[in-house]
Amino acid sequence: MKRTFLLFLAATLLFACTLTPVPLPPTQTPVPTATALPTATVAPLLTEMGGYTLVYIHLYEGAFNDLLAEHARRAAALGQQPIAYFTAHWCPSCRVLSDGLSEQHPALVEAFEGVYLICINVDEWGWGVPGSDFPRVEAIPAFYRLDNNGRYTGDSIDGSAWEADTPENIARVMGPWLHR
Repeated sequence: MKRTFLLFLAATLLFACTLTPVPLPPTQTPVPTATALPTATVAPLLTEMGGYTLVYIHLYEGAFNDLLAEHARRAAALGQQPIAYFTAHWCPSCRVLSDGLSEQHPALVEAFEGVYLICINVDEWGWGVPGSDFPRVEAIPAFYRLDNNGRYTGDSIDGSAWEADTPENIARVMGPWLHR
């Protein structure tokens, strides 16, 4: 009897484990890997606010230099200056800038007028992008002026250029740099 019960239990467990799919709880969703996402179906997060454009690029979208070239062409079509912006969600200066832009802080909106900001997360891309002509990023936020082909011009600035991280201080420094 005991042996029959154990065989029945083992068969039930084996049958249940192989045929019954286990649904994910509602709070969990499958996350596809980068290779599972075809580039053609993924649109970058693009925000056109006021007189500037903000776009995030991601590893799964393609090669770094190709993405910069594509966005530089888009910037030129809009009559905007392409700027590569290295950032991270944990960076206090980056958060002040991001919050200020999303809240349409007047000083930042004016400073970034005519700019196509290509956001590059250092946690995703790293502090140096192999195969690109960018120098290693030493501090964030970091901004790199691009030409109309998406190549780094050699002109850059980072968050050490302003004092306290306030929208006014950031705008006071970034406005003249962006518009020279």
